[in-house]
Amino acid sequence: MNENQGLNLCSIVCWAAAAVGALIAWWLMSCILWNWLAILISLVVLLLLGFFLVSRFCGLQLQAPLESTLTTPAPAAAAQDDVAEETAVEEVTKAPAAEAEAAPEEERAEEVSPEEVPPAEAPAVDAEADATAEKQPEVLKTARAGGADDLKQLKGVGPKLEETLNELGFWHFDQIAAWGTAEIEWVDARLKFKGRITRDNWVDQAKALASGDETEFSKRVKDGDVY
Repeated sequence: MNENQGLNLCSIVCWAAAAVGALIAWWLMSCILWNWLAILISLVVLLLLGFFLVSRFCGLQLQAPLESTLTTPAPAAAAQDDVAEETAVEEVTKAPAAEAEAAPEEERAEEVSPEEVPPAEAPAVDAEADATAEKQPEVLKTARAGGADDLKQLKGVGPKLEETLNELGFWHFDQIAAWGTAEIEWVDARLKFKGRITRDNWVDQAKALASGDETEFSKRVKDGDVY
């Protein structure tokens, strides 16, 4: 008999016992109460007694197979434990052999004289490249006789930055127009905001303004729309 058949038989027996109890309750109640009230009480007794007996006795039969299933060790877990033990034994046996192989290599390393090891070559320094990385442009102590140019007409140069350029010795558009890569590096290293010279293309703007042309930005500055 399998588990399901055992549970069904247990339930049938419990409900049969509950039915007997309900009949006895009906017989007792019918002697002192109306017939419909006795039937109602017997139905209540049938339900309560039936559920109680099923949960009390049939529940035990269901619990026993579950406990036996939970306590039985899983074959996969046992197999994994065996594999882990075999791996541990192999590692223990391989450890002395690995130490024996490493010993001759350590002895050979000690036999090498420091004189035999060639010194590491220092990286070659391109002195010429360092010398041309920065180059001071032509600077003036003061503006020329005709007066300083309005450097604020260069896009990216505000009043504060114009003062900084004047302090560095730049007063005119033609000075900035003559800057090359090395001169730009020199000036950029002395400004707070790096990269503005190339980002805003000061050199090309200065060339146009030094030749007498105007840019869209310089027109706005002259009209008072910017500062």
